Amino acid sequence: MGEGHVNAFLKRGINVVLTTIDLGLLENLKLVDGKDGAYTVRLELDVASAESIASAVERVHTITAGRLDFLMSTVVNQGSVSGVQGFNRPYMGIYSSSKAAVHSLSDCMRVEFAPFGVKVVTLVTGSVKTEFFNNKEGGRTVTIPSSSVYLPIRDHVETMMRGSLAGSGATDRTIATSNTIAALLRSSWLRTRYIRQGYAAFKLWLMHLLLPVWLMDRWSRQSGGLDKLKRMLQA
Repeated sequence: MGEGHVNAFLKRGINVVLTTIDLGLLENLKLVDGKDGAYTVRLELDVASAESIASAVERVHTITAGRLDFLMSTVVNQGSVSGVQGFNRPYMGIYSSSKAAVHSLSDCMRVEFAPFGVKVVTLVTGSVKTEFFNNKEGGRTVTIPSSSVYLPIRDHVETMMRGSLAGSGATDRTIATSNTIAALLRSSWLRTRYIRQGYAAFKLWLMHLLLPVWLMDRWSRQSGGLDKLKRMLQA
């Protein structure tokens, strides 16, 4: 996703400062040639280190001559449809709760930063074709232990743990990120609080807004094989 966002900026002639705790993580980025000579700068940054933050701020100040348009104009936080209230997909509660926390934090930041003219936008992203499942621990071969109480529905559990509900229908990351940057840069974006991109992002949000909780829970149980497990336990 980050690679796609960087390329979307470069195609618009916007310079990008990339920060990461490990510069080696940026070695495999496939970046396009920037329009009108737009370029990228890569900086090491550990957000848990005051010294590292101060060093990065000083270097960015020098590089940009004191003008950093899209951080001091705008903070964009990467959320997910998984963090939307009512998206109670089984077996991913830790991930969903972390994204819900991002949404809540972004909402508070938006209010707190308003006096300074700083805008906060939350990306509520649906399924996008990335290396997410390949890079997570266990990758697409993750399995549940033989002692798991969910062993009778192992196929359901492992299928959901190894991939997205969208399957092959996930949105291409180039399209999703390009649309995101376009939404951020258009003249009316200052009124934007949430940007929904990716597979069924808007549809899922609308479903969770309009449908009762019991119905959404039922859908989650069925898709996760939990109704099947209940019948097996009752038998």
